[in-house]
Amino acid sequence: MKRIYVKRIIAILILAICIVVAYGYLAELTTLKLRDGVQTMRDFYAQDEGTVDVLVLGSSHAGQEIDETVLWDEYGYSTFDLWGGDQPLSDNYFHLVEALKYQKPRLVILEASYVADEDEYKTPYSWYRSLCGMRASLTKWFDICATVPFTDWDDLVLKLPVYHDRITELTSEDFVFTGSKDNKGYWPQGTEQSIYDDISEDITTWGFTETSDEDVVFRPDYCGETMDLPLKSDYYYRKIIEKCKEESIPLMVVIVPYPRPEGWESTYMRFAKAGEIAGENGVAFVDYNDPTNDLHFTAEEFHDESHLTITGARRLTSDIGKKISELYDIPDHRNDERYESWNVWSSKINAEYLSSIFDVDAYFEEIKRDGFFVSKTDCLNGNHSFYVTDYSEEEPQEVLVGNTLQNQMYEYDGHCFTADLAQYPRVFIRYDSELKKDLQRQAEVYMVYDKYSDTLVDISYLYPQRIKEGILERR
Repeated sequence: MKRIYVKRIIAILILAICIVVAYGYLAELTTLKLRDGVQTMRDFYAQDEGTVDVLVLGSSHAGQEIDETVLWDEYGYSTFDLWGGDQPLSDNYFHLVEALKYQKPRLVILEASYVADEDEYKTPYSWYRSLCGMRASLTKWFDICATVPFTDWDDLVLKLPVYHDRITELTSEDFVFTGSKDNKGYWPQGTEQSIYDDISEDITTWGFTETSDEDVVFRPDYCGETMDLPLKSDYYYRKIIEKCKEESIPLMVVIVPYPRPEGWESTYMRFAKAGEIAGENGVAFVDYNDPTNDLHFTAEEFHDESHLTITGARRLTSDIGKKISELYDIPDHRNDERYESWNVWSSKINAEYLSSIFDVDAYFEEIKRDGFFVSKTDCLNGNHSFYVTDYSEEEPQEVLVGNTLQNQMYEYDGHCFTADLAQYPRVFIRYDSELKKDLQRQAEVYMVYDKYSDTLVDISYLYPQRIKEGILERR
């Protein structure tokens, strides 16, 4: 009899384990792989241990405005943006605690614009983005308790009740449960859209001022007074400061430019209070809303009322990098093979940026960045004079590598190039009468290749009549 009971108990245990495993698999399968939170955390877990020197925490103001590729390209800082959309400081704190289990950064940057946030709880979508990518642990449980109302705890613990209706919407991407060490968290905004299009008739109420050179510059009415932070924000802001002190990790608090309409003066007063608290604790503090700051942004550099464009984010991050170099001793890893994944990520983000540029001067300034080869094809009567230029050199030189028709491959400096315009999917034309017509217009076709991936990342056309206008043409 005892043997029968033992067998039954073992069978029940095995069945229970199978049910738990199957449930966990299904919950992971149906979880949305959101780039603004869930996937970011999974990508963080995929980083090689001990490689993240600069850890960035915050909401979308961190993940979409602090560009790690700039810190890498200009200084060689191995940076990761660990963020979530609409993420409050309670999440920031527990993300810090979670991150320190896997990495020992030399610097933590907190983008702290949410110190002014008065919400006790954010929206369910915010909870899911910040929590569903975290591994099961006491840290995650404490984060749920702090960030989610009691009535919704079960959804965040079990996850399946949140996403069960996605069963019929699954794609191949849903079956990938792990992150990639080649991703570093940054998610750039667009470069063309600007807040100025929406507020041009009422710029002063949003803190913008027209300067003598006709630029519309962000300089809010910053009275210099302070206001106490909301209790929950104050508590977790101080907890982050204390945690960094405990771990002997320097902390830099940054608040990105944050246009607010009239009536939001309390936001800036709370930013000033955050600076006061940072000063009391010996923490570096930079508020880009303070009009006394040397760096100012034009209306065209804002993608919307609270986020910079890629161009604005690059200027912001370059200034942050400069301040880091002056205040901290962070090593340059650009020539270290162990950090090659930052080169891969940088080339991907730089390619995205390049493909969005239409201004000729800005385009050629960008392709000078290390990582790009450029092949120029002079098209005339169906023939190609094919040149290759390494724009990362101090004095770039065009090298003639051949004269040919389509589909001819060339090799230069260990890299392969092609004159076949039909291979690039962004060009919605083939080698047919339409393209031949273009060739007869004597267009110069610029094809940009990434050194690290050996792939064609952008193509543009320069017609003589458009060069004077400073405009690239794309298809």
